[in-house]
Amino acid sequence: MTEVPSQEQAKKTGLAAAATTKYPNYLADRELCKRFFEEFRDLSGTLKYMEILRRIACRELKLFILQLDDIAYYGQLYLAQRIQMNVMGYSEELCRVIDELIPQREIVEDMVDYLLVEAKAAGQSLPSLLTRRYELIIVPLSGYAEPIPLRHLKGSLIGTLVVLRGICIAATAVRPKLSVLVSVCEVCAETTFQQVVGDRLTPLMVCQSQRCKLNNTIGRLLPQYKASKFTKYQELRLQELPQDVPRGAIPRTARVICEGEQTRIASPGQVIKITGTYCPDPSTGQGHEAFRASTMVKTLFRALHIELEKRTYQEAAEDLKTRLEYVRRYPDKEAIIEKLTRSVAPEIWGMEDVKKALLCLLVGGSSIANGIRIRSDINICLMGDPGVAKSQLLKWIASVAPRSVFTTGKGSSGVGLTAAVTRDSHTGEVLLEGGALVLSDKGICCIDEFDKMDDADRTALHEVMEQQLVSIAKAGIITSLNARTSILAASNPKYGRWRRNLTPSENVNLPPALLSRFDILWLLLDESNRERDAELSMHVTHVHLHGVAPGTVTDDGFYGSLSEYFGKDFFTSLHW
Repeated sequence: MTEVPSQEQAKKTGLAAAATTKYPNYLADRELCKRFFEEFRDLSGTLKYMEILRRIACRELKLFILQLDDIAYYGQLYLAQRIQMNVMGYSEELCRVIDELIPQREIVEDMVDYLLVEAKAAGQSLPSLLTRRYELIIVPLSGYAEPIPLRHLKGSLIGTLVVLRGICIAATAVRPKLSVLVSVCEVCAETTFQQVVGDRLTPLMVCQSQRCKLNNTIGRLLPQYKASKFTKYQELRLQELPQDVPRGAIPRTARVICEGEQTRIASPGQVIKITGTYCPDPSTGQGHEAFRASTMVKTLFRALHIELEKRTYQEAAEDLKTRLEYVRRYPDKEAIIEKLTRSVAPEIWGMEDVKKALLCLLVGGSSIANGIRIRSDINICLMGDPGVAKSQLLKWIASVAPRSVFTTGKGSSGVGLTAAVTRDSHTGEVLLEGGALVLSDKGICCIDEFDKMDDADRTALHEVMEQQLVSIAKAGIITSLNARTSILAASNPKYGRWRRNLTPSENVNLPPALLSRFDILWLLLDESNRERDAELSMHVTHVHLHGVAPGTVTDDGFYGSLSEYFGKDFFTSLHW
């Protein structure tokens, strides 16, 4: 056992050596991996990976999780780095070592077990891909486990083990993918195994066995799908998070391939962390299609492990227990509310009551389901004269909320807000792509210039604002997506200034049916007041001179990161 070098030393020595190795010695590395699996012990003294192999042989586990840190602690740091830099090349070699070491159990449960028994009786062997009942998951070295932005994926990372973090915006249905085709000759009854390479298969039609060749017969192969091996297959579309997108840039997306146990984990609107390999798309065409294919090769991300992002809202409270105890024991609860209120958009002067309402919007409430479900998210509409910082409040809320989407009324459509039915360009399958409200599930959707939205597009918000669902019945897809989001809207009067003799519906040109779904309709007026204007001018001057609002709360021991405190169902768990 040797000590693992630091990240800087590993980057300078190990990865440099691994990257410059043109021809890795797979035979020698296979022996090293075999010895590592047989000898490595965890802190309790048990043979960690031999125990995993035993449980896989007993059909108790389906995942073989290999920690590259274990290989490094075993004294083979360079081997771990070579695996990380060339996952696609080492995955098959690792699987061969696992197939060699896995104990053999006399368990007969399905058709593959019957084929294995018959093959042993005849002195033959089956393809290893057909008999494998596990999936290999490789966990990267701890020094390289931090997610990288999507726009940092480059050609130098092709084939390496990479961790990505983003939001899932689309997911296809789970379909079976053929891995090994089993066929039987109708003349000699010989079994033929054909392994699928890539995403295309040309089935053999004529038997190639020695018996048919000696008898000079042409036996037709009949596919046996019951004995063939299929794996679950799903495609995701991953988009980079809003905080990773530079100002003025378009969010980038990546096509993610999920197979086996990594399917049915992510759904549109969820923030996920994916460990996998960045590789070229093999489906660029074959035969005559290859001549028509472009020289620009498409890329995809093949997922090895998918993990749902858990550092949101109430789950983030596990890392804030110390601060929560301070909040519970704080003697003056009213002072805490005042501090939190002053922390909401401190660069905006005044509006204490509006900030308290926005604080309630950030915190949320408790959902009640007693016969009739009562939503816990409130909807607020800020109305009033132009130039009263409505848009600035929306942008501040969108920047501090853990999950938020900011859009404008004129730049949004009903489909873009709810969900769209699109067709996958690779498979031609119809898939459902979530809109802004679905992507901001358990978050906040800020819509500026709400009154400029078309009437047909605003109709799609009626169900979302009350039932918090998006019902879809298009192209044969009938489903309901969760849209448990709070809507914060801002609208200007259609006559330029607010007219007191008109109703709110007449001033902002919004139908009463939509206004009734807002829990708070806040009217912000720009009234002429000499003293108030003087204080506002002093406040704005101070912000521009010092870059911070006067009286800003700076107690880091209490506040820390605002995005960790302002989350749904967070303060509702505090019983004061």
